[in-house]
Amino acid sequence: MSKILKLALLIADTPLPKVVKLYGDYYVQFSKFLQRAADSSKEPISLDIQPFDATKMEYPNKQELLEINGILITGSAASAYEDIPWINRLIEFMGSIINEYPKIRIVGICFGHQIIARAMGGQVIMNPLGWEVAVTEFSLTDTGKKFFKTNRKALRLQEMHRDYVSSIPPNFSNIGFTKVCAIQGMVKDDHVLTIQAHPEFVSDVVKEIIKARQEKRIFTPELAQKFLLAADYDDDSTWIGQKCVEFLTGDGDENEKSSSRSSKENNYGPTLVIHGGAGTIARKDFSEKLQNEYLDALKESLFAGYKILLNGGNSMDAVEVAVRVMEDCPLFNAGKGSVFTIGGKNELESSFMIGTSDHPAGASTLLHTVKNPITLAKTLLLDPENPHVFLGGIEAEEYAKTKGLEIVDPGYFWTKGRWQQHLEELNKGNNEVDSLYPMGTVGAVAVDKNGIIATATSTGGMNNKKDGRIGDTPLIGCGTWADNETCGVSGTGNGEFFIRYGIAQDVSSRMRYLGENVNEAANAVIENMRKVGGGGGVIALDKYGHVAMPFNTTGMYRGYIRVSESIPYVFIF
Repeated sequence: MSKILKLALLIADTPLPKVVKLYGDYYVQFSKFLQRAADSSKEPISLDIQPFDATKMEYPNKQELLEINGILITGSAASAYEDIPWINRLIEFMGSIINEYPKIRIVGICFGHQIIARAMGGQVIMNPLGWEVAVTEFSLTDTGKKFFKTNRKALRLQEMHRDYVSSIPPNFSNIGFTKVCAIQGMVKDDHVLTIQAHPEFVSDVVKEIIKARQEKRIFTPELAQKFLLAADYDDDSTWIGQKCVEFLTGDGDENEKSSSRSSKENNYGPTLVIHGGAGTIARKDFSEKLQNEYLDALKESLFAGYKILLNGGNSMDAVEVAVRVMEDCPLFNAGKGSVFTIGGKNELESSFMIGTSDHPAGASTLLHTVKNPITLAKTLLLDPENPHVFLGGIEAEEYAKTKGLEIVDPGYFWTKGRWQQHLEELNKGNNEVDSLYPMGTVGAVAVDKNGIIATATSTGGMNNKKDGRIGDTPLIGCGTWADNETCGVSGTGNGEFFIRYGIAQDVSSRMRYLGENVNEAANAVIENMRKVGGGGGVIALDKYGHVAMPFNTTGMYRGYIRVSESIPYVFIF
């Protein structure tokens, strides 16, 4: 009896008219590609492929999702970073599928590869090094060799792209690279496989696309001739097709427990994740210069904490120094960059927590003179003579003085940008004005070589809040949480929702009681908050270095770095 592969094909484009006439649309081309692979499999496989036009926002319904084995996303002439409704909906859909349907296996081809990267927190841009076209050889990483169960050092496949994934999402691994494109595909456990190339393209299809792009002067005649010659080179499309079918059907898996074991077996080691606030961040109003300033500031924060972890230091020191960098930077709503109260004051808050079984924590609020509130929270936590978790106002500031913390004049926190934001929103009579400034907090979560998780969160609060308002940041379990057995969490956004729904601890509780991994739990909590009208996001990290950074606003300043990689990954959108 043959196996049945029931597949949803998400079609993201219509090929050139001549290509459709001679070789069929994407449904026909992918059907032939997969059928060739199925015919060469060890066991008979019957294909049941149902097409959905993603450009018309057609998707499988809930019943169909329960019946399919996998989803495949096709290529497209569109760019995955374009702000187009159908592309935005496809990103949203794939994010929910990956997070909520772990049994559905997913394959993304070219544009589909890039969509998945964006859906899970990666970045896609136009490649400044130019195009990769026709048969291209790319080297396999160790992860790629292991995933495909091969000793081959490289693969040759048809390519047709200039856009590329410039930074890989958390908990995904790169399978291959070239000098032009460093991420040729990605894998995530036994759940997701993406390929930048077009293994479904036969050489004549590639040639027609090259000729059409030469006519449009996208390719020069000399470049087109070079690509046309390369289109006829031998490639590994049949081999990779077999691997795709094996993946989608589950053939070749060691056992059914491989996916559930993966989080423990795939221990990334010491890791730091940070956020610089979430909010209404309109890409069209956000200059490249300002974006780069934020990204550079995030990298500075990551490298500060990374140096401590690299040298064998503890997670407490790593998150403190990472947050202090953001507190000292006027770009972020904490420390120097804090917003104003309705009365024109800066009132700062912070919290600190360690994930050991006794749940040590420290928190402070209503601060006007403590330069780095996060250090005060850490001092409260570590002070053996302090019986309290939470101190606020004058007493907290007096305590800071006695401990030798840096005290500044309240005018230190004044910045022109925040004062202007304060005045504009006063004039409009609300605090709902769109702004490039994050509305939330800054935060960091780290796990060190000993598996100890520490979380640190600091904020200036909500713009034009009432004087004396206390938000979620200093409330343990709301804006901050740490538990070595589940995760560390730092939140950012509308604090009233974080308080009422206990957002930070809710992520941990889903892991503990529902058996969800950190990514599933964090995404579910932020989606549930969206459903009740709450805007914001969280960063979360488990003891194996798995990172989650979901948000339901238009942007969140965020990033992470691992000692094992030494590469800072930073994002805004």
